[in-house]
Amino acid sequence: MLSVKHKPSVSLITTGDEVRPPATATDELEPYQIRNSNGPMLDALLRGLGTELMDHVHVTDDPEASRAAAEEALSKSDLVITVGGVSAGRRDYLPGVWEALGLETIIKGVAIQPGKPVLVAQPASDRKKLVIGLPGNPVSVFATAHLFVWPVVRAMLGLPAGLPWRRVWTDHEIKTNPRREAFRPARLTGDTLDQAQVISWQGSGDLAHTSGADGFLRLPAQDQPLPAGAEAWFLPMIGGAL
Repeated sequence: MLSVKHKPSVSLITTGDEVRPPATATDELEPYQIRNSNGPMLDALLRGLGTELMDHVHVTDDPEASRAAAEEALSKSDLVITVGGVSAGRRDYLPGVWEALGLETIIKGVAIQPGKPVLVAQPASDRKKLVIGLPGNPVSVFATAHLFVWPVVRAMLGLPAGLPWRRVWTDHEIKTNPRREAFRPARLTGDTLDQAQVISWQGSGDLAHTSGADGFLRLPAQDQPLPAGAEAWFLPMIGGAL
């Protein structure tokens, strides 16, 4: 007997008054504004994973607009992915919106870097649907999409949810975070590509530095740096050749 799964339907909601369309000209951006890099990035990742992307909408930091977008997305999708608006700030409305719509919060915040403000919620009346709220900074979005969205989509497709982690060794000393596990963009080195080198970055808003990465290196939460030659785990990027 052949088992068949339908493509998971996904709605993507990006948020933020400061976020402008990707094609916005530089001279049209105010000093506090940025282009929407998260939307196109997640669009490509989700399509690459085999989902059916129903729509991508951007909403301003407005409670009514947030609720309307959330209701619309839930009505037509198996999985709703949101970007931004999930922290504890005054204009982060999405946690309250999901609660008002009767969703049960499963995860609210994770001890990782980057990507601490992750939210996972589910309608009590429909356990086949799921909401995953990602942070707003681009590298945080990229990392948490791999760690949280990828296994969920695999499970929805009827595949094993486990991700293709592989054992590697560090090729240099790496500073760690004493309070949070870190998932740093890294490149593989060595003749057999079994050594990992963390790429220098300027924080979770520095998306450009990931262009040279092959995946993410998982660093333990500890006070002491991870020495060169230490065993570690590496997750190849979605769609990568490794």
